[in-house]
Amino acid sequence: MTALVVTWLLVFGRVGTLVTALPVFSLVGLPRWVGALLALGASLLVTLSIPPAALGDGIAPVVIGMMGEVFAGATMGLGVAAAFAALALGGEIVAMQAGMSFSMILDPLTRSTESALAVFASWIAGLVFVLLGLPGRCLEIVAASFTAAPPGSAALAIGDAHWATEVLTGCTVLGVQLAGPVLALIFMVHVFVALLSKLAPKMQAFFSIGMTLTSGLGVAMLGVSLPWLVAVHTAAVVDAVDTLAHRLGR
Repeated sequence: MTALVVTWLLVFGRVGTLVTALPVFSLVGLPRWVGALLALGASLLVTLSIPPAALGDGIAPVVIGMMGEVFAGATMGLGVAAAFAALALGGEIVAMQAGMSFSMILDPLTRSTESALAVFASWIAGLVFVLLGLPGRCLEIVAASFTAAPPGSAALAIGDAHWATEVLTGCTVLGVQLAGPVLALIFMVHVFVALLSKLAPKMQAFFSIGMTLTSGLGVAMLGVSLPWLVAVHTAAVVDAVDTLAHRLGR
């Protein structure tokens, strides 16, 4: 294989895997050819603008380099996707604590069965991701990354693995934090219902008013805190993309 073809394969491995892992391009409603055509076009433009890859003779260096590029693109894309999923995780936690996780529905965009609140939060996160132009920003970053880490470089994959682990941990923490206001209110409702049950044991407060009060106040609190939730989630996703750009020297 010529050096140009090898370089294009390595570039496509990193760019194509990133595009596949990004939240927007993995939606069911989006035609598969859109992401594939975008990855092919971006890979061709990048290949023509960088020096050819310097690999050893034989097929083995190409295979090893391709594996490293796929791993690098996957960790970068999944790191951004993890921060993107924090809002949906918070919605799922709220639904479980508010007693609304029994009404599971099928999300037509991801083909996953989640609670209605989690699906709603996922759609909001997707709109924010698109409106901020973050898909294009991610493509810009991965294209610029070939200057700091040429095709076939294994150092990029090793560094991204550590970064992706940090983002996954931060996603879980952020999801719990986003659900914090509603969880605090639900906790106070549970304390009130427990005291009411002690004062009037024959009333069966948990079944008579507890579940209705928990669900109603939980949804109300979620509606009141929704602007704050979206703002914090947006800042976290932007920070994840900026951290990726900083690590790649962009």
